[in-house]
Amino acid sequence: MKKALALILAVVMCIGMASVAFGINVTKSIDGFVAFRTQDDVQDITNGAYAYVAGETFYVAPYIIADGDAMTFEITKAEVKQGSTTVYEPAFFLDDEGNFVTGCWLVQMKTKDIAAVKEYDTILHVEGKLEDGTVVKGDVTLTVKDTDMITENDINKARIDDADVATNGRYVVSADAFKAIKSGETFKFPYDGYTLTVGSGIKNALNFRASVEKIDAIVEKYGEDKVLGVIDFKDKNDLPVEIGVDMECTEYSNTHKTNVAYVYRVEGDKLVLVTDKATYDAARETVSFKTNKLGTLVISAEPLTDAKAETETKKNPTTGANDVVGLAVAGAVVAMAAGFVALKK
Repeated sequence: MKKALALILAVVMCIGMASVAFGINVTKSIDGFVAFRTQDDVQDITNGAYAYVAGETFYVAPYIIADGDAMTFEITKAEVKQGSTTVYEPAFFLDDEGNFVTGCWLVQMKTKDIAAVKEYDTILHVEGKLEDGTVVKGDVTLTVKDTDMITENDINKARIDDADVATNGRYVVSADAFKAIKSGETFKFPYDGYTLTVGSGIKNALNFRASVEKIDAIVEKYGEDKVLGVIDFKDKNDLPVEIGVDMECTEYSNTHKTNVAYVYRVEGDKLVLVTDKATYDAARETVSFKTNKLGTLVISAEPLTDAKAETETKKNPTTGANDVVGLAVAGAVVAMAAGFVALKK
């Protein structure tokens, strides 16, 4: 099909030129799709060959072929038909400022830093129209790249070496990796600022990525003498078993007077007590506790007055809330790239 993606990126024919003789009120299938992060990283994904790493943003340009030329068209609809757990609602826009391809319509795919990896294939459905009224429709399959996951081999190697799991910047742990943990075994997953200790009993893949940046709003509300740290896990799901969390709390550790700490989970605009028996190691400046649910956790040196106790019967929202006392957790809101205009239906 020539190099259709090259034709598109060379702006051979973009919007305004896709007026071809298909007739009024006719529906035509989209001939192909290209995807890219930058203009130097372009792939034709017509056959669904595009693999993305969870958490990244990329762009999709659908096209039709007319008279041997690849042409883009006005996009009127973009939706995820399958795999909504792995991607946010897609935004589509006309690149009229030349951020990528001047005059072409693009779909922005902002993928989630997936927590429970259950749907690896994402099907994007796109609809549009040509200048003569012809309606164009088509689907393309995108696949989450799983080569950067922690696997069963990593667990087996840690067992043989009697060592921590070599995370090496990988946060998504596959279901097979958890299944490889035998009853009675525990393995440590070390990351920058925190370490998780996991035993057997987890069946689904999980995402252990977390932000440990100081949240000024929480510190301002409760005071530096109370807040030891905040850890915001991407994964908000319930866990079938407890896992251990060791978190470095160096920011305000000099104000802590005892070896006891309190852990709260952000739920909506409330703080729910997870445990009042977390241990604080002054020598290591680390707080240790166990939890059967991750999410956004606040570690404090003293009880926080407006928090409520956690109950076993309470059902926590699976999406998790990144807001506390009306103030957004840092990094929770991801803005669109500068200059982009989202034309959502």
